[in-house]
Formats: sequence, C-alpha cells, structure tokens
Amino acid sequence: VLTEQGDLAEARKFYKEALETRLEVREKHSVAETQLALAQLSIEEGHAADVEAEIRQCKEQFRQDQQADDELVAGLLLSRDLRSQSKNTDAQKEMAVNQSLGERTQSRLLGLQYELESARVELALEHPESSRAPLERMRREAASAGFARLTFETMLAEGELEKKSGRAAAARAQLTSRSEERRVGKECRSRW
Repeated sequence: VLTEQGDLAEARKFYKEALETRLEVREKHSVAETQLALAQLSIEEGHAADVEAEIRQCKEQFRQDQQADDELVAGLLLSRDLRSQSKNTDAQKEMAVNQSLGERTQSRLLGLQYELESARVELALEHPESSRAPLERMRREAASAGFARLTFETMLAEGELEKKSGRAAAARAQLTSRSEERRVGKECRSRW
C-alpha cells in the first residue's frame, strides 16, 4: 500500500523490518520475496544497477524452491531492471529464459504481466510495430478482467509505442481520451 501511495521511504523501512524478522527465522523463500520487494523499490528510486545481482539471487532461490510463478516474477523484475540500465539485449535474453514460465503460469494476471514486459522489451529494442496488436489485446483483456493497474500500465506502453512510432500527438490524445473514459465510467457506476 505504501508503495502504491508513493511513500517509498516508508515502504523501504517496512520491508527492511520484515527482512530482519525473516532472516532471524531463516526462511529462505520469504527472505527472497522481501529482497525482491526491496529491489523493486530500488528500481523505482532509480538505482537499478545496485540490485541486478540480488534479483538474480532471488530468482535462483525461487527456482531451487520450485516456485515457478515466483521465479517468473523475479525474471520479469530482472528484465525491467536491465531495461532501466539500457541493457535491452540482456532484457531480451532474460525474457527468452522466462518464456516457458510465462506460458505455463496458471495466473491470468502473471501471464499478462509476462506479455506486457515482452512488449516493453520489444519497444526498448526499437521494434514498436511488433508490439501494437499484442498491447491492444492485453489492454482489452486486462480491462475485462478488472486488472486496473495492468490496464493502466498497458496504456502507458501504448503511449510509448505511439511516441516511438513518431506519433506523440496521437499518444497524448489516446491517453487523454482513455482518462476521460475512466472518469465518466466511474461517475456512471457511482450513480447506479
């Protein structure tokens, strides 16, 4: 919740306290989950290079624990971390490694997150048009499933696609239009 509210410092404090407790209990899987949450905060704060090795360690712990979905979550965060460092080819390789996990997950949300990260890697590699149809489909799917955050993230990726395709004005109009659609939709739902 703190992360969602933008209070990264308080979220970091909370996760560090949780990490201390989990280290005392010596539960490797829980430690890795907490370290992964701290790594995500570091990426949000612009310190991607500082956490790459730690994310890899977490991913390996999840692999050893045979927790495929957690391993996929770590792999997606690693890809994001690599993109943040402009290591786009490495991010592409990471997504290739994650492909079987992404295809096997039973979680609809995690499957869509895998697809979104794949599209973002393609965008980072300057292949925007190969991302257009998948992003449109993902946005519709995420919206119909009620995954608001994922819908928003997909819309942002679509805006990035339009910008990379040389259509910055279209990107702004698209995001503004969708923002207005959400506002009107909320008003209508509140009246029912």
